Amino acid sequence: MLTFAHHPILLRQPSHDRVSGFELKWAATDTQKLWGATLTSMPAEGALEALMSPARIYCMASGDLGDVRKYYFYSRNASGPPWYMVEVTAAASSKRLSAVFKAEGNEAWRTDAYVALFKGCLGDTIAASPRASSSKAVAMT
Repeated sequence: MLTFAHHPILLRQPSHDRVSGFELKWAATDTQKLWGATLTSMPAEGALEALMSPARIYCMASGDLGDVRKYYFYSRNASGPPWYMVEVTAAASSKRLSAVFKAEGNEAWRTDAYVALFKGCLGDTIAASPRASSSKAVAMT
């Protein structure tokens, strides 16, 4: 089980009944973080899911539309809310990855830890250049 001091403990993959409201949760939740990076190469189908699942970050849906592959990931805190949700877009032509992070409630301090965990799971799929990534905080309401 994943544990951090002052950070969430994430559940093993929640049952499908628990995630059935994902789309509604996504629409009702404010964006807390935006992040982008350059990929070393476009991940093979299933590769990002395989990198995330050991950390209890699960893929709700994914698919390709032309040059772009989109993923929706989620996790749930073991003690109840918040849900953590991430929309990831990867463009094959530019090798750019962008991520939109959301969490229920005012959990900014936990969201920072979740973002760090997510980035860490990406490992060598992200280019090492300091100019390759950026982080932007978004004001929460």
